[in-house]
Amino acid sequence: MATTTETYPAVMNEAEAARYLGMSRAWLRMGRSRGNPDTPPYVKGNRAVRYLRADLDRWIAERHVDPQQVYDQATGAGDAR
Repeated sequence: MATTTETYPAVMNEAEAARYLGMSRAWLRMGRSRGNPDTPPYVKGNRAVRYLRADLDRWIAERHVDPQQVYDQATGAGDAR
C-alpha cells in the first residue's frame, strides 16, 4: 500500500490505484476484463475507469488475514476447548 507520506485523492485513476495498492496496472486490467471478484471494485464512465479510495480501503480490510487464525485452523489448535 502507499506510504504515509503520499496523499491520494478520493477518486483515483488506474495508475494511482495500482500504486496505492502496490499492484500493477496490468493486474487491475486483467481482473476487470475477466470479471475477477477478487479484484477491487471500480467505477466506469464511458471509457474512463476510476477507483474510489474508500472502496480500495474496504477491499484491503476485507482481505486481512490473521496468521494465528490460519495456524489454528490448519493445526486444529483450540478445538479442545
